[in-house]
Formats: sequence, structure tokens, C-alpha cells
Amino acid sequence: GTVWLVEDITVRRAAEAALKAAKEMAEDLANAFRRKSEQVASLLDNSGQGFLSFGGDLDVDPEYSRACEWMLGEPPAGKGVAGLLFPGDASKAELLRMGVSMVLDEADPERQAIFISLFPTEMFRGEFILKMEYSMLDRGHIMLVLTDITEERRIADQSATADLRLWDAIEALPEAFVLWDAQQNLVTCNSRFQKLHQLPNDAIQPGLHYDMVMAKAAPPVIAEDI
Repeated sequence: GTVWLVEDITVRRAAEAALKAAKEMAEDLANAFRRKSEQVASLLDNSGQGFLSFGGDLDVDPEYSRACEWMLGEPPAGKGVAGLLFPGDASKAELLRMGVSMVLDEADPERQAIFISLFPTEMFRGEFILKMEYSMLDRGHIMLVLTDITEERRIADQSATADLRLWDAIEALPEAFVLWDAQQNLVTCNSRFQKLHQLPNDAIQPGLHYDMVMAKAAPPVIAEDI
């Protein structure tokens, strides 16, 4: 005789459809995560700053921004961060090693911040001056941000030199000189102005209002020909 086998495949098809939908959702999430990661990586690479991270073993993690390579002179991934940052300064390298150990052994965020504040904050690499900023990440890792402040420091030095030259010129004037801003706050004055009004040093601090300065002034003594 003939045996007929009838199978209800409705449940199986529903399960297959659900599995397919779950796979598609997982792929969509993976693609979205990959795109987001690529966007973040692109942002970091184009920021002009060096971003890297490291854990208790002090080895730099595989992910880092492209700027780290030219700032440090080599790809940093897998390298010991202390020797990488301070190849010629054993004391600073050891200070960083000890500091990282103290930070990672400490559970209190406030105490962690105190220890981190003791880390080296600047490094010289060739002609570059790099500022170093640290922050805690998850999983017992620390992020280091490197910023090239070479030009900023050069401009600051030039500004300081210009200010010194201006002060020398003001001080060399043969007469009393004083400069107030639009709100009548003291900007600067020379020693002849101070002597003319017999002002104490605490009365000629930049930012003091005209009334506060002149309240401590003595009437100027003007010599007259007889």
C-alpha cells in the first residue's frame, strides 16, 4: 500500500524566517558599528592630535590615531608607553610607570585624578613640544592625548619678548607714563609715574580701577622756578 507523510512546515518556516531576520539584524548592527568606528577613527586621525591608550602592562593598545606615528616617530601599537614617550629620560619613564601602577591600584576616582595629575605633562620629541593629557577609560585602561604646542609656545615666547621690549621702552621715557583701559582700569605705568604720585607697589597692579589707584596717591610735587 501507499503511506502518506504529511508534515506541517508552518512552524519550521516561521523559525527559519525569524532566524533570517535575526541574522540580518545582527549584520545591520555590525555594519552600523563598523561605520561608527570608522567615523570615530577618521575624526581622531584628522584632529591633529595623538590618541592612544594602554593598560597595566603599559603596552600601547592596537587602536591609535595616525598623528601618533609622526609625533612619536614610529607606530606605537604594542610598544611600552614609558620607553616610547621618554626614551632618553629614565627618571620620567619610571615616574610614569609608578604613577600608572598607583592609579590602577586605586578605586577612588578622586584619588586616581590626583595621581594622574602627577604624570609628566610635556615631552620634547625632536623639534616638537608635545602636551600630554591623561584620562581614565573602562577596563583599567588610560587614554593619553598628545597635542603639538610647538607653535603655541613659539608665539607665547615672541609675545613675552615683545611685552618686555615695550616695558623697557615705557620705563625709559623721561616723563611719567600711565595707561588706563576703557573702564579706567590700570594697564601699566612706569616708575616715574609711581614716584611722582608716591604710590606703593600694591597700588600699581594691573586691573586696579583709577579711583583705587589715585586714592593711595600723594599730590605730585612740582618744582617751580623762583
